[in-house]
Amino acid sequence: QSEWQKRSAGTWLAGFEVYAGAVRADSSLIPDQEFLRQKLMESKFVEFGPSVGYAYTYVYRENYFVTGSASVSLDVGFNTTLAEDKGKDKEAGFSPNTLLKFFGGYNSSKWAITAIYLYNTLNLVPNEQSQKISMSTGNFRIHFAYRFKPSKKTRRLLKPLDDIKKIDG
Repeated sequence: QSEWQKRSAGTWLAGFEVYAGAVRADSSLIPDQEFLRQKLMESKFVEFGPSVGYAYTYVYRENYFVTGSASVSLDVGFNTTLAEDKGKDKEAGFSPNTLLKFFGGYNSSKWAITAIYLYNTLNLVPNEQSQKISMSTGNFRIHFAYRFKPSKKTRRLLKPLDDIKKIDG
């Protein structure tokens, strides 16, 4: 990274997301009482669709920043659940999801430190009994970056990447 944002600004976001996964019942699942009665054993899913949102970065004294972004999606989803007493249930439909990001830190010409928190809620297509499976995930990261001046040999090796950057704008 050779530059940093020095003024506050916001922007609308548009994107596309894809999720696929499989969840098997074990002691780490915390289902509601109805799922306990049905003895849910497994869920497999694929979801994809467009997302929209907004992001804003507040910059203080050119070096400090705080950013927040939120996006929602309306995915088309395919979900297969397996329950001990109901057997296999396949569903397809629409499911809305949310993604929140918060980060802040310090940037300078030589180094940067950033703390990042992500929170994602993935709602699977409800089954025929209108039961929803919702998965919430999140993570926290701290990044330290130092911008070093590359040697002549390194600059020569990186030149093709610089040329691509010039083409992209």
